[in-house]
Amino acid sequence: MQQPEIEPAYLHHPADVAVMDAGLKFIDKMASCMGDKLGKRLFPAPELDMSKSADRRKVGNEFCIGEYHPCGSCAMGSTVDSRLRVYGVKNLRVADASVFPNHVSGNIASSVYMVAEKAADLIKEDWVSGAPAA
Repeated sequence: MQQPEIEPAYLHHPADVAVMDAGLKFIDKMASCMGDKLGKRLFPAPELDMSKSADRRKVGNEFCIGEYHPCGSCAMGSTVDSRLRVYGVKNLRVADASVFPNHVSGNIASSVYMVAEKAADLIKEDWVSGAPAA
């Protein structure tokens, strides 16, 4: 059995690149304000000029990883409808963090619980009304 290939599309959206770029710029500015209180920079490579956007973006593209709780892989609107039904697939809903259209700032547990509760309500509504699954 061949395992699925997962392409998380890190930094594929211009907004993601802009946020990463601004964050690295801020960190570089903070580090430069500390003068000799910090040791020699080891990462990103010292030859990279972190005041230049092109160098910051290079660092981001080479070393961007996911951390904590991934979400958005089946985003509402692009993969599932507002009733959490997967487009083009009968009798399949997604009710977890993958339906989030964007990331949240913080732990996602309570948001996942909310999605699950809403999914239960939607399933019950559709069952009672006899609405089609998809």
